Amino acid sequence: MAKRILIIDDEVSLARNIKDYLEADGFDARVCWDGEAGIAAFDEMPAEVVVLDLTLPGMDGFAVLERLRTRVAATRVIIITAYGNGKTAAAALHAGAYDYLAKPLALSGASGKKVEISGAVAYKGSCRSEGARP
Repeated sequence: MAKRILIIDDEVSLARNIKDYLEADGFDARVCWDGEAGIAAFDEMPAEVVVLDLTLPGMDGFAVLERLRTRVAATRVIIITAYGNGKTAAAALHAGAYDYLAKPLALSGASGKKVEISGAVAYKGSCRSEGARP
């Protein structure tokens, strides 16, 4: 069974590109365009990894992250944003994100973005090693 990834981003072309890129690598990816729809999709079918934009219409990414954390703590949430900095990254990780990626995302070549998402799926397990992210 393919690992499920939920992409919550209001940038339609980027979200579709991430989805297509991950599906080509065997993931089951789903896209939602806002936080409320993303939470509803997650409640319907939880994902191993959520790729979450911070700047969304209505509910922002931090609010979505907080609500996701109360549902399934083991889900890895990767924050993506074009408006972040070191403080934003630190705040996202402190709030429970698995990782933080700055836009624009280069999805081809040796960008490592797919590797990061794949790593988040592989890391989702019942045991944590010393020094691993929560």
